[in-house]
Amino acid sequence: MWPPSVEQVAAVFRAAGVEARLEELPEGEDEFPGLGVRADAFDCDGRRVVALVPADRDTDLRKLGCARTRAVRAPDFP
Repeated sequence: MWPPSVEQVAAVFRAAGVEARLEELPEGEDEFPGLGVRADAFDCDGRRVVALVPADRDTDLRKLGCARTRAVRAPDFP
């Protein structure tokens, strides 16, 4: 069982059928292993779409498949 803050993120991946790996950092460790990502959120033709994007790249809005996009606040992920 995940802590509630982690379950919130895991549930998004589970519902989308996306393969993901969540890892807990060892105590005292502050650096994340691997590639850093951020969550960008958009109003996509009336639906909220959240894109997980490598921290050093921009979201490719064409890949969202929307006629109109508008940046909105991302959900509160830990």
